[in-house]
Amino acid sequence: MSTNAYVSKCPECGEHTCLNNVSTRPVYHDWECWSCGMFYESQTDEHGQMLEGERIELKIDMEVSE
Repeated sequence: MSTNAYVSKCPECGEHTCLNNVSTRPVYHDWECWSCGMFYESQTDEHGQMLEGERIELKIDMEVSE
């Protein structure tokens, strides 16, 4: 199993604050942006907006890990 996580430019807001989670088994590519709160879950093809608390929690988690 190969899993990779990285930060890239958000396809929605353009900020370099989009956390991508990619796996080859099972195959998926999920992402969530801590600037605008948009997310995508490839397994369910769900695209939407995180709750404000979820966005802030992700932002705090990512800033602490830097």
